[in-house]
Amino acid sequence: MIQYFKRHVCIVQNVELGSTFALSVFITNLLKCSLTTNTHIDLIVANATDAPQELLNRVNGLYITKTSLYSIIDNVLFSIKVLFFLKKIHKKNRIDIIHCIRPNSSLLGAVLFKVFIFQKIKIIYNVRSPWIDVAVLRKHINPIYASIFRTIAYFSEYILSKFVWRFVFVSNTLRDLYIKKLRLKNKEVFVIPPGVDTQQFHYVRCEEIKKSLAGSPKNIVIGFVGGFAYERDLIFIVQAFKHLLAHHSQYKLVFVGDGPAKNDLESLSHSLGISKSIIFTGRVQHDDVPKYISSLDVGICHLPDNLAYRCSFPLKILEYLACNVPVLASDIIAHREIAKELSNVYLYNFSVDSFIEKLLEISFNTKKSSHEAREAIQAYDWTVLAKQYNTIYD
Repeated sequence: MIQYFKRHVCIVQNVELGSTFALSVFITNLLKCSLTTNTHIDLIVANATDAPQELLNRVNGLYITKTSLYSIIDNVLFSIKVLFFLKKIHKKNRIDIIHCIRPNSSLLGAVLFKVFIFQKIKIIYNVRSPWIDVAVLRKHINPIYASIFRTIAYFSEYILSKFVWRFVFVSNTLRDLYIKKLRLKNKEVFVIPPGVDTQQFHYVRCEEIKKSLAGSPKNIVIGFVGGFAYERDLIFIVQAFKHLLAHHSQYKLVFVGDGPAKNDLESLSHSLGISKSIIFTGRVQHDDVPKYISSLDVGICHLPDNLAYRCSFPLKILEYLACNVPVLASDIIAHREIAKELSNVYLYNFSVDSFIEKLLEISFNTKKSSHEAREAIQAYDWTVLAKQYNTIYD
């Protein structure tokens, strides 16, 4: 017997769920803050080896394809399995909306369902990054075939977009890119940035962590919190820090997290003779991240100036600001857009001199007197942003 709810939404993304993964954080907060009890939610993902229990408690059904994102064959297989799962779910309870989150292997399965099973279904395509260019940047695609991949991938996006009801982008720049690339006309387009859980991310005083990072109370701690991916070019931070120490020995640099580039960063700090002033904490518990951020005097968000990052909306900046920590960020359009809306974001122009100049410009009293910034960050709290998704679903 078919049961009917106010709305039945299936969320689809070809990625693995994990307690600290961006998708898990996004979906958990979306469900926690916006969707009401009369909304039936099913979730289709590639894998879920470490899905947060809070997320599992908030979905009615979790369907796993057991496929890999980084295989062309598995991407096709994922789309086919999505079609199969959607048919199975729809047979039990009629689906009203399919919310697809990039890449378009998520969208393809939904489009096949719309074409062959239920033409009245409404499809939302949530593009949270320029995933095609990110795949090339991270070398998931052989550079020899990068140009061909881009052409085919964007063409497939163009074809599939014809079946999309509403688009959601994380930034104006990403929206503009897609409007140009896909020639979006007569489509409803929304821009909703990433959200931050201000109940979790707020200033948390932790003397033990502060002392372990700063050493002396006279020292000033600057730091990066996140994944150490090669494409972030975090080596620049270490090189700039070397020059900073030449005249300002009271600074300490902290890297909180882990990633492929960690060994290179550690090796560089030793070769430059500054390893005693740099701390690598390694991976920390997700619940402890606000304590580490709060122990910083300045948070760093360094991203190179390329298409993938220009169209992004770095959640890291919101987390720093939510903990009342001023931000030193590279001058790319994504950071400029955030700096227009939020104070305490200082931009440097990729030169070592500019990095040091902007760092010295930051008043270290800002952390304790940034009530205005704290108020502004509330606009990015999930309780606010999730209401926008409710509107889109309606």
